[in-house]
Amino acid sequence: MIVAHNLPAMNGLNQLTKNTKSKRTSMEKLSSGYQINRAADDAAGLSISEKMRNQIRGLNQSVKNAEDGISLIKTADGAMGSIHSILQRVRELAVKAANDTNASDDRQAIQEEIDNIVLEIDTIVDKTKFNGRDIFSHQNWREHEGTLSNSSRTDIPLASVYDPSTGSNYNIDVSEYTWHAAKMDEEFVKKVGAANAKDDTLFLQVGANAGEDMKLYRYAISSTSLFMDQMDVSSHAKSIDAIARVDAAVKMVSEVRSYYGAIENRLEYTINNLQNYSENLTNAESTIRDTDMATMMTKFSKESILEQAAQAMLSQSSQSTQGVLALIQG
Repeated sequence: MIVAHNLPAMNGLNQLTKNTKSKRTSMEKLSSGYQINRAADDAAGLSISEKMRNQIRGLNQSVKNAEDGISLIKTADGAMGSIHSILQRVRELAVKAANDTNASDDRQAIQEEIDNIVLEIDTIVDKTKFNGRDIFSHQNWREHEGTLSNSSRTDIPLASVYDPSTGSNYNIDVSEYTWHAAKMDEEFVKKVGAANAKDDTLFLQVGANAGEDMKLYRYAISSTSLFMDQMDVSSHAKSIDAIARVDAAVKMVSEVRSYYGAIENRLEYTINNLQNYSENLTNAESTIRDTDMATMMTKFSKESILEQAAQAMLSQSSQSTQGVLALIQG
């Protein structure tokens, strides 16, 4: 019998220490809900999980960004709807002025109303902002007509209409539908080659990574860009020309609204995709990072039993050397 080294006690203590550490680790995983709480738990799993978390948080923020983009577009569309209403009223007045039952003072009154409500187009554009930022470009693309082809009204085919007030023909526009709303983008700047022209494109960050953005073009909308600053209803022929101008302006505004509507629908699909992507990535990250509570609870129960058994055996091992005293006393 050996008393200098109590090997059973050493072994029991060793096992007790291991069981206690294992139980502590299981308690930590059960209380946190994660099976990886530090790099030592699973270095590779931690690295993969953290990259996935970066993507998930970026995707969730991208969903919010896309929703903000939709809010901006709805704001723009509301403003364009008001401009459409103005143009419809201007056309109604131009049709009214085209009737030669009107006296000159009648046409003058119509002209005054047109001039005033046309000014509201610029007011609407100036006041339409989102989070303090202008939604529309305030550049006047007609300043660059000389450097652009087919953008000036003088480049558009004309038709002659007899003006009885002058006894001669008057040229009016018959191809107003060739006009297009001008978006202030990089291509426009390159085309005009003007020093004062700038790219007003907005970018919506709709992805978790660099480069995953969506362009949102800003259009130059104003009474000038819509050619409403040249309205004249002082005669039948000029009123007919005014009708053609309004028709072109309505087409241009409709073009912008159609673009914004298409982008809004695209953003809705983008949001659905981002949400699905985030959900699937979260599921993958959960598989790596989260604790299986049932499995871990079973392991914890086993470790508790082993810890208690080790404590009991350590107590027994201290009593195993008591027989030596009987030999010494005998």
